[in-house]
Amino acid sequence: GSPQAPGSVAPDVHVVALENRNDPIPALGGLAPEGRAGVTLARTPHISSGDSLAAHHLSAYRDLAVQADASQNPELANVRGDVFGRHDGLDAQACQASAWRVDRVGQN
Repeated sequence: GSPQAPGSVAPDVHVVALENRNDPIPALGGLAPEGRAGVTLARTPHISSGDSLAAHHLSAYRDLAVQADASQNPELANVRGDVFGRHDGLDAQACQASAWRVDRVGQN
């Protein structure tokens, strides 16, 4: 939900950016650095809610991710194939996923 942070990513790391053009948070942060994402899926979904931050909610990005998973875009299909295994006879690559949670506990 924000422009990609500056910095470097190893060349063998796939970066897919999900861009919701109705999300005001990225608009406040400026443009993403050029060339950072290998593939960018940008959409401008209709937001009918009176909530000015509805486009920033996790559900909006979840919907965008579902669209990316279902997309027949060749670049996205290549990323899926590289990460999750190809069905075209090429060898699949092993991958690892991690989930992290950080909770703020009281302040001193």
